[in-house]
Amino acid sequence: MKKFKKIIATVLTAAIASSSAMISSSAKTVKTFLGDYDLDGYVTSAEALAVLRISTDPFFYVYGQEKMRIDIDEDGKITSNDALLILQKSVGMDSFADTEDIPYSVPYAINNFAVENLKEVFDGENTIISPYSMYDALAMLNNGAAGNTYKEITDVLSGEETLDIADINSFINKYMELISKGKTLKTANSIFVMDRDDIKVKQEFIDTLQKEYSAEVFHATPDQAAVDRINLWSSENTNGRIPMIIDELNPDTVSVLLNAVYFKADWWGEFDPARTFSDKFTNYDGSKSNAEYMSNTEYSYIRDKFSTGFIKRYMGDSVYDDLHNYAFVAILPNEDISIDEYVNNMTSDTIHDLVKNCTSNPVDVLLPKFSFECSYLMNEPLMNMGMPSAFSSGEADFSELTEGGGIHVSKVLHKTFINLTEGGTEAAAVTAIIEEKNSPADFELHKKVYLNRPFVFSIYDLNNDIPLFIGVVCDF
Repeated sequence: MKKFKKIIATVLTAAIASSSAMISSSAKTVKTFLGDYDLDGYVTSAEALAVLRISTDPFFYVYGQEKMRIDIDEDGKITSNDALLILQKSVGMDSFADTEDIPYSVPYAINNFAVENLKEVFDGENTIISPYSMYDALAMLNNGAAGNTYKEITDVLSGEETLDIADINSFINKYMELISKGKTLKTANSIFVMDRDDIKVKQEFIDTLQKEYSAEVFHATPDQAAVDRINLWSSENTNGRIPMIIDELNPDTVSVLLNAVYFKADWWGEFDPARTFSDKFTNYDGSKSNAEYMSNTEYSYIRDKFSTGFIKRYMGDSVYDDLHNYAFVAILPNEDISIDEYVNNMTSDTIHDLVKNCTSNPVDVLLPKFSFECSYLMNEPLMNMGMPSAFSSGEADFSELTEGGGIHVSKVLHKTFINLTEGGTEAAAVTAIIEEKNSPADFELHKKVYLNRPFVFSIYDLNNDIPLFIGVVCDF
């Protein structure tokens, strides 16, 4: 306590002195300045005070980019020590580097991919996809693409950002290393290489997947034994929640790329089962069904012109999985906006901006318990998003994957699962990309958000601005 009081006194003294340290403004869009909380090009004692307030206020949260800018000691938390380090910087005591490269462009691109893919697959039914899983699998595939096929896949993965496969490889490699420190989120990659005499998968491609994606490598022949082994891998990496991702392999199969994501966490502040009650939910078609509603008061309220909602954080179970990393984001469109209209008008900034601008208003919430699974053939959605050539035996160029190319993507399969209860949430996803040999040729003190009609949800990595899962609940 004495040390803490001394820090406060030091910060206040420096604030009166109004000392500041100027930082170079020659930064690119993906570069941020450590300690420059308000992004004005300076590190000041005022920012040290702001960070001290954040560190002591249990209802004040910072996420993503902002958190990374002020977590100076990189311990995953905002503490008085970060405030002290920023203060030292402001008075000329250089205790950390002026700049820090943080690959923000890839999370922005994943947000864009999430929204655009959701628009393609949502059809008025309960929906859940894992944008991260698909993004990871497509990124692995893109390491084997060339020419126009590479450009199309890169554009789909980049959205409005300017990225190349090296940027994406680097980010996913670092992200996998980061989440491996925790237990809440698990992700895994693999490639099943079919032993063939006519087409060989390049060793350079396999080496890249192993290095950048920690991919397991299996050799097989396209038969039922390979199908069983692929499904076993899917089950093992989703805690049994996705026991089968494929049902057969075509004899022309050359390789299968796989990504799995598994998430399981308890709520930070579980819902009391004694307060769960049955009430009506207005379904997509206007009919009403019974749903089991969990009720609570939360303190992270979100709102924009088109929706209201809340953020409920998950409890971590390791040093990395602190209380701020993962959260359930619930978004309820305004009553005069249909769920179709809302989804179709979402942008890459929708969830990011809602999360960034959340307030600590108390909000009474009703959240229905739900559990469902989904299965998608993603060929048409991905073609509509801008990568048609990958699926064309006459146009696909995967000459970086096999000697001479000669293959195309026959299927992109995506399966997901979610179970949300009073205790927490469990979610899983597997993406399989099958490559085959080509054939010839206003402010209020207390808020209310009752999710009793169709709503959008996301399981969101708050630290890194990544929608791990995104979906829509429409019916009960």
